[in-house]
Amino acid sequence: MKTYEEMADSVFRRVDEYQTRQKKRRRNIIIRTVAGVAFLFLVLAVSLNLFKPILARELPLVGGAFTYIQDKLTYAGLYDNYAYQVGETASDKGIDITLSEVYCDGTYLYVSFVVDGIDFKRDLEKGGYSKFQLQYEGYTYITADNKNLNLTTAGFYAGLEGEYVDENTFVGIDIFRLENNESFPEEFKLNIDMNAIGLQNMNPKMVSGKWGFSVDAYSNEEDVITYEIGVENEGYRIDYVMVSPIMVTLYYTYPPKADSVLPSFEIMSFGSFCEDMGIAGNGELHDSIGIHRIPRMRFGEYIDLYIVDYNNQIPDNYYSEEIVKQYAIIYAHIDLREGGK
Repeated sequence: MKTYEEMADSVFRRVDEYQTRQKKRRRNIIIRTVAGVAFLFLVLAVSLNLFKPILARELPLVGGAFTYIQDKLTYAGLYDNYAYQVGETASDKGIDITLSEVYCDGTYLYVSFVVDGIDFKRDLEKGGYSKFQLQYEGYTYITADNKNLNLTTAGFYAGLEGEYVDENTFVGIDIFRLENNESFPEEFKLNIDMNAIGLQNMNPKMVSGKWGFSVDAYSNEEDVITYEIGVENEGYRIDYVMVSPIMVTLYYTYPPKADSVLPSFEIMSFGSFCEDMGIAGNGELHDSIGIHRIPRMRFGEYIDLYIVDYNNQIPDNYYSEEIVKQYAIIYAHIDLREGGK
């Protein structure tokens, strides 16, 4: 079992590496552009089709899908430092779907996919389709102790979030949690049965077929730190926060409302990487119990959490932390360099 100091050092070292990679990427953009133009002439002179996978991908996608797209995701994280490779491929209707990697932190399950074989470009150019999303239909569940437990998606968007490498290839991930919000068992079998996949908008373009996966997976709860909070006011309470290398998950309670009355509050979060603007997240409500998910990579050394009630007549420009402080019902500060329970 890792000590907290080892876990914290590991996470912050990887966060620093991530920031360094981002700076180098911006610093070298001119050099890359010049080299890219020169190389493009060489490619066109020899064979565009031969070199296109190299230009588009820059690295192997099978076993490297997380690495390729993680900085582009809404839930950017340190996937490639924790995920393990699978590399299983299922094929039907001329479409190859590869389950590239899997990572489970005990609460959420992250799965990367590479989809080859659909001419996406023609349909994308018609407009109306999301360029960072690929939709699929099917049944996802895990098997443990001779029981089947259903999974439900927990990502920011439905389906796979990622990017189109070229007109025939999409790389993306899906995020799952157990349907009953319980923790994943230490070992389990991940089962994914897809029966349709394609582009998504108001009128989805889907291809029917059969793509199935059944792979061994493991929970890595030692990567997660829990911070007990326990602050409350006016019927609101921040219970605890779970921090993994990928996700920050806030568990809270709020005053019960009549069935026809929608909750009138918002979760606001800030960190050292983003001091002047609230950090986007998503969540769900269950009978006065709320769950709010925020990307771990959006924070730096700390998290400031607020619950703001709209009934407090807050101004329209309240999204800066300075104003949020004035109208918040509850505030909690979490130093990510300190251990949880």
